[in-house]
Order: sequence, then structure tokens, then C-alpha cells
Amino acid sequence: MRRISFEALQRLAFVQRILQVKHPVSPAEVSVDSLAAGTVRVYVANVELVEALAARYGFQPVFVWQPALLSSHKPLTTHEKWVYGKSRIGDLHAAIPRLLDSAMAASRNAHFIDATTLFD
Repeated sequence: MRRISFEALQRLAFVQRILQVKHPVSPAEVSVDSLAAGTVRVYVANVELVEALAARYGFQPVFVWQPALLSSHKPLTTHEKWVYGKSRIGDLHAAIPRLLDSAMAASRNAHFIDATTLFD
């Protein structure tokens, strides 16, 4: 009978745990509102982290939500329409600023610039 090392048993247990992990949900199954809320949640968490670093190290952060083609209200060129395609990303870009503005308004000491409409 062959002996199995403790390390081999640990590796086997690790592989078994990996195989039990459920596959992530397809992006097509997640709503745009959910994706937008998640994006804003991560952005605000990053703002809070930078604010803490700023307080500790004495610098003044500025946060800018940059404009994007897909959140613009300007008439799109033929090429821009091609880039936009049938993706839901444009809907996501349109949903985020509304949520982000209210989330950043609630954030203390945040120097926030919403440049979403800069090129409109």
C-alpha cells in the first residue's frame, strides 16, 4: 500500500474546494442597475480609502468621474455608433452618474467633480 503525504492530501482538499465553487453569474444575467450600484459602491470605497490616506499623510485628493463616449448626449458619429454597438455598457454608463452624485454628496470631505457631461 502506497502512503500519501500530508502535503498531497492538502493539495487534494484544495482541488476539491475549487471544484465546489459555483461558476459566476453571466454578465447578461446581471441587471444594469445592479452593475451600476456595484460600480458606485467600489468607487465610494476607494474614495474612503484615499480620504483616510489623505488624512494620515496630509494631501488633498480630488476625485473626478471622467466623461465617456457612452454617457455622452452628443450626436454620435458613424464610428462612435459602431463602437457603441448593441452593448449594455452604454446603459451602464448612463446609470452610474445618477447614483454616483447622490453617493458622493453623502460622502464627507470628498472633493468630487462629475465630468460626465463635459463634452456634451
